[in-house]
Amino acid sequence: MIVIGLLGLLLAIVLPTFGKASAISRRTVCQANLSHIGQAYNMRRSAEPTGERTSFKADNWASDLLPYLSYHPRALYCPDDAVPVDGMPDVKFWVHRGYYMEMTTAYPYWLEYAAGDVPGGVPGVWRLNDEVYQTIRPLMAERRNCVDLLPIYTPGQDPYLFWYVFEDQRIGDESWAGDDQDFEDLIVRVVRSRTGTITITLWKGATYHSFDLIGPGDEVIATNITGGGLWTFPGAPDISYGMNWRAEHIAKGQHKILALDYEREVCNVGAGAPLLGNGWGVDKAPRHLGKTNVLFAEGQVVTMDVDEIDPGIDSLDGQYWDPARPVR
Repeated sequence: MIVIGLLGLLLAIVLPTFGKASAISRRTVCQANLSHIGQAYNMRRSAEPTGERTSFKADNWASDLLPYLSYHPRALYCPDDAVPVDGMPDVKFWVHRGYYMEMTTAYPYWLEYAAGDVPGGVPGVWRLNDEVYQTIRPLMAERRNCVDLLPIYTPGQDPYLFWYVFEDQRIGDESWAGDDQDFEDLIVRVVRSRTGTITITLWKGATYHSFDLIGPGDEVIATNITGGGLWTFPGAPDISYGMNWRAEHIAKGQHKILALDYEREVCNVGAGAPLLGNGWGVDKAPRHLGKTNVLFAEGQVVTMDVDEIDPGIDSLDGQYWDPARPVR
């Protein structure tokens, strides 16, 4: 009994120490990832013509930087991130009425709401896992209003297979669905590889509108789509880091936050930020023993307390986030 008691005491001492050492090791891997991202970012910026405004954008930044990471997808993944963000390539549709229907870069309301519960209106595109799609497809074919059948998205039995369904009639700012809301006007099946490449198959439903398929870089891939085509696009793998939404305005070498541990691909935070996401209070990611790894534009990676860089505090927003304001 004495021996067993001593073993228990030793385990009680050793296990927490081992757990902390493992967490520190994962934090170090994350720091190295952000350092690689910083190097890729600076290579990407250096490749642009001198004197011209950068074409780098925070939206879809991972796909943009992946070539400068030697297509090494693990550099975008933090080992302490249990639920990384999809790094999908920018694929959308041009409706011949004069507007785009975003697909992979559409704001993912489906992660936060059922379609009928979205504040402000019903989004014109929704993402479904395969099991949900197969269940509601017969009702869509009857051209019923399907808004109440579009649930919060959760991965299906095969998380790499999912669907986007579109309502092509739009109202207001052309992002909300109008008309019959059957979400059967355009249907896209997506198969995603573990490295982020997507293969899509699409079907055109009962609609009078014509569509063009637009790929990354606004390249026109196919015009007047009738359905049945098969296309593959390179993309990025899962992403654990968020890019400062003002990244395109950050000068090379400026001591401003470029990217950090975050629950979304873009950090829409601070003064004037687009009203997207759940905000800093929800999307911040203190994954490393209660702290977060932060990449500054000059390449420095620092582990910081999230309260030290809270963009909701004006002085901290100016000091760390806003490139238009000098560092104090």
